[in-house]
Amino acid sequence: MYRRPKLGLQDCRQHGIDSRAELLIVEGDSASQAVCSLRDAEFQAVLPMQGKPANALKASARVLRENVLFGELRDALGYGTEENSKTPAEVDPARCRYSRVLLLFDPDADGIHGGALILIYFYQQFPALLTAGLVSVIRPPLFELSYSQTAHPDAPRMSQLAYTEEQFQQLQRELNLAGAVRLKTQRMRGLGGMPTELLRTTCIDPTTRTAYRLSIADAQSAIAIFGGSQI
Repeated sequence: MYRRPKLGLQDCRQHGIDSRAELLIVEGDSASQAVCSLRDAEFQAVLPMQGKPANALKASARVLRENVLFGELRDALGYGTEENSKTPAEVDPARCRYSRVLLLFDPDADGIHGGALILIYFYQQFPALLTAGLVSVIRPPLFELSYSQTAHPDAPRMSQLAYTEEQFQQLQRELNLAGAVRLKTQRMRGLGGMPTELLRTTCIDPTTRTAYRLSIADAQSAIAIFGGSQI
């Protein structure tokens, strides 16, 4: 039976720390295909992580070195085989092939966990990239709420986005109190299932998305929450 080969790095044409090149790390083939269909291949590269990343705090140096996913990530960043002998403290951010690295994982529990494990890997193996401000996260919306302000059939529909279950519940209460009608909600099941324009504007287009820069402190917070997770 034919099996479609798994996707690897879908690179961009620009490279270099002083370029606008960016590497979007996503959760798998479905997300990679959706993002690649909308990205600007001039400066946006996409790398899918197949399966849950290993916990860098629990894996040995040999396991991390031989991990296929992390090997692809190191190669994409420009820290491949010739750099393996260097300690994390010796990694030079100026040699990175991209001006920024963006974690773009599904807005569910697995996606949050996977993104945290990638952040922990950067903290252990490439802390200099965090210190230099090269690593950011994009948080896709979890819900879209669409509604009309009147019951007139031609009334324009409006929408609001919720990024957590709590925010969704709060928005739902507020819209009901405000008299919103024809209220519909859509829960996002992953990047591959997001409406095309919503994915473009909230996650891919640098002029409309919001990216949050990650720091050493963010990685330490992830360790406090997920550091004891199994590989």
